[in-house]
Amino acid sequence: MPKKHVQITDEDVEMVLKVKSEHPELNNFSAAVRWILLDYRTKIANTERQNDILDLQKKLGELSKERSLATQLLVNMGDALGIKAGTRIDDQAVFLDAKAAVNQRIDRAVTARSTHSSTDSSQLGYSHRSVN
Repeated sequence: MPKKHVQITDEDVEMVLKVKSEHPELNNFSAAVRWILLDYRTKIANTERQNDILDLQKKLGELSKERSLATQLLVNMGDALGIKAGTRIDDQAVFLDAKAAVNQRIDRAVTARSTHSSTDSSQLGYSHRSVN
Protein backbone atom coordinates (compact mmCIF):
# COMPACT_ATOMS: atom_id res chain seq x y z
CA MET A 1 0.00 0.00 0.00
CA PRO A 2 1.52 3.35 -0.99
CA LYS A 3 2.18 5.87 1.71
CA LYS A 4 0.99 9.38 0.99
CA HIS A 5 1.54 12.57 2.88
CA VAL A 6 -1.67 14.49 3.40
CA GLN A 7 -2.11 17.86 5.01
CA ILE A 8 -5.13 18.06 7.26
CA THR A 9 -6.60 20.97 9.08
CA ASP A 10 -7.74 21.20 12.68
CA GLU A 11 -11.32 20.78 11.46
CA ASP A 12 -10.31 17.52 9.74
CA VAL A 13 -8.71 16.27 12.95
CA GLU A 14 -11.86 17.11 14.89
CA MET A 15 -13.98 15.21 12.36
CA VAL A 16 -11.72 12.15 12.55
CA LEU A 17 -11.75 12.23 16.35
CA LYS A 18 -15.55 12.55 16.33
CA VAL A 19 -15.89 9.53 14.00
CA LYS A 20 -13.43 7.62 16.17
CA SER A 21 -15.47 8.37 19.30
CA GLU A 22 -18.73 7.37 17.57
CA HIS A 23 -17.19 4.13 16.33
CA PRO A 24 -15.09 2.50 19.04
CA GLU A 25 -14.20 -0.38 16.69
CA LEU A 26 -11.89 2.04 14.87
CA ASN A 27 -8.66 1.53 16.80
CA ASN A 28 -6.56 4.37 15.47
CA PHE A 29 -6.52 7.58 13.50
CA SER A 30 -5.73 5.86 10.17
CA ALA A 31 -8.65 3.46 10.56
CA ALA A 32 -10.98 6.41 11.19
CA VAL A 33 -9.69 8.20 8.07
CA ARG A 34 -10.17 5.03 5.95
CA TRP A 35 -13.72 4.66 7.35
CA ILE A 36 -14.53 8.28 6.41
CA LEU A 37 -13.24 7.73 2.87
CA LEU A 38 -15.20 4.49 2.51
CA ASP A 39 -18.35 6.14 3.85
CA TYR A 40 -17.87 9.01 1.40
CA ARG A 41 -17.43 6.59 -1.53
CA THR A 42 -20.55 4.70 -0.48
CA LYS A 43 -22.59 7.91 -0.36
CA ILE A 44 -21.33 8.94 -3.80
CA ALA A 45 -22.17 5.50 -5.22
CA ASN A 46 -25.64 5.63 -3.66
CA THR A 47 -26.20 9.10 -5.10
CA GLU A 48 -25.14 7.92 -8.55
CA ARG A 49 -27.37 4.86 -8.25
CA GLN A 50 -30.28 7.07 -7.18
CA ASN A 51 -29.65 9.32 -10.20
CA ASP A 52 -29.65 6.25 -12.47
CA ILE A 53 -32.96 5.13 -10.95
CA LEU A 54 -34.45 8.59 -11.51
CA ASP A 55 -33.25 8.55 -15.14
CA LEU A 56 -34.84 5.12 -15.67
CA GLN A 57 -38.10 6.28 -14.08
CA LYS A 58 -38.12 9.30 -16.40
CA LYS A 59 -37.53 7.09 -19.46
CA LEU A 60 -40.29 4.70 -18.38
CA GLY A 61 -42.65 7.63 -17.96
CA GLU A 62 -41.82 8.85 -21.46
CA LEU A 63 -42.33 5.35 -22.90
CA SER A 64 -45.68 5.13 -21.14
CA LYS A 65 -46.74 8.45 -22.65
CA GLU A 66 -45.68 7.30 -26.12
CA ARG A 67 -47.60 4.04 -25.71
CA SER A 68 -50.69 5.91 -24.56
CA LEU A 69 -50.41 8.24 -27.55
CA ALA A 70 -50.06 5.30 -29.98
CA THR A 71 -53.04 3.55 -28.38
CA GLN A 72 -55.16 6.70 -28.62
CA LEU A 73 -54.18 7.16 -32.27
CA LEU A 74 -55.24 3.57 -33.01
CA VAL A 75 -58.56 4.11 -31.24
CA ASN A 76 -59.17 7.31 -33.22
CA MET A 77 -58.32 5.56 -36.50
CA GLY A 78 -60.64 2.70 -35.58
CA ASP A 79 -63.43 5.17 -34.87
CA ALA A 80 -62.80 6.91 -38.20
CA LEU A 81 -62.94 3.57 -40.02
CA GLY A 82 -66.09 2.51 -38.24
CA ILE A 83 -64.55 -0.34 -36.27
CA LYS A 84 -66.83 -1.30 -33.41
CA ALA A 85 -65.25 -1.36 -29.97
CA GLY A 86 -65.45 -4.53 -27.91
CA THR A 87 -65.77 -6.95 -30.82
CA ARG A 88 -63.28 -9.34 -32.36
CA ILE A 89 -61.11 -7.81 -35.08
CA ASP A 90 -61.64 -10.96 -37.18
CA ASP A 91 -65.30 -9.95 -37.59
CA GLN A 92 -64.63 -6.36 -38.68
CA ALA A 93 -65.16 -5.44 -42.33
CA VAL A 94 -62.04 -3.26 -42.41
CA PHE A 95 -59.86 -6.14 -41.22
CA LEU A 96 -61.47 -8.62 -43.65
CA ASP A 97 -60.96 -6.20 -46.59
CA ALA A 98 -57.30 -5.67 -45.65
CA LYS A 99 -56.75 -9.41 -45.24
CA ALA A 100 -58.32 -10.11 -48.65
CA ALA A 101 -56.16 -7.42 -50.31
CA VAL A 102 -52.96 -8.85 -48.81
CA ASN A 103 -53.93 -12.39 -49.82
CA GLN A 104 -54.65 -11.23 -53.40
CA ARG A 105 -51.20 -9.60 -53.61
CA ILE A 106 -49.55 -12.77 -52.35
CA ASP A 107 -51.57 -14.92 -54.80
CA ARG A 108 -50.63 -12.63 -57.73
CA ALA A 109 -46.93 -12.77 -56.77
CA VAL A 110 -46.97 -16.56 -56.49
CA THR A 111 -48.87 -16.93 -59.79
CA ALA A 112 -46.50 -14.53 -61.54
CA ARG A 113 -43.49 -16.52 -60.37
CA SER A 114 -44.94 -19.87 -61.35
CA THR A 115 -46.03 -18.73 -64.86
CA HIS A 116 -42.67 -17.08 -65.59
CA SER A 117 -40.59 -20.12 -64.78
CA SER A 118 -39.67 -22.54 -67.48
CA THR A 119 -37.23 -25.40 -67.64
CA ASP A 120 -34.88 -26.10 -70.48
CA SER A 121 -34.41 -29.87 -70.77
CA SER A 122 -30.87 -29.41 -72.10
CA GLN A 123 -29.89 -27.66 -68.85
CA LEU A 124 -31.44 -29.72 -66.11
CA GLY A 125 -31.63 -28.06 -62.74
CA TYR A 126 -31.60 -24.57 -64.27
CA SER A 127 -34.74 -22.51 -64.65
CA HIS A 128 -35.43 -18.95 -65.72
CA ARG A 129 -37.56 -17.50 -62.98
CA SER A 130 -38.85 -14.06 -62.29
CA VAL A 131 -37.92 -12.53 -58.96
CA ASN A 132 -40.63 -9.86 -59.03
